Amino acid sequence: MSKNLSRLAILFSFLLNIAFLGTYLYREVPRWAGKAQPQGVPLPYQAVQFTEAQQKKFDPIREKFHARVKEIGSEIKREQLQLVEQVAQPEPDMGAIRATQERIRGLQRTMQDVVIGHLVESSSIFTAEQRAQYFGVLRERIEKAEPMSPPWMRPEGTARGAR
Repeated sequence: MSKNLSRLAILFSFLLNIAFLGTYLYREVPRWAGKAQPQGVPLPYQAVQFTEAQQKKFDPIREKFHARVKEIGSEIKREQLQLVEQVAQPEPDMGAIRATQERIRGLQRTMQDVVIGHLVESSSIFTAEQRAQYFGVLRERIEKAEPMSPPWMRPEGTARGAR
């Protein structure tokens, strides 16, 4: 009985974490790709006043980044769905579950690497002033953002990422 209860608790914990991660990615990946941005909140690069030459260099960098984020996001989603199926089995194979978790972690690391690479590459075309402005906007957004949490745990009147 105790073993079954432990398995059930682990299963519930996995599913809850997957749900939170899935919700987070569903809400955030479109924003990273420049879509579904809240009204009145410009994207960080929009705070930088590009010259025409800078804009011509920046646009292909941004497009390559968006395509890669979309590709990795799709892979993460596919692995998350596989993980849910594995955990939902009457007798889950913990080895297979751990392997899927490792693939998801690897994809998440890849996503972080892609984001950091994009920040480095795109900011290389900025002047010192533009660089300070751009990273100032990113820093401010991180400082103002609420940590990811379920709605019932957030301070009243705030949403995740509230500005």
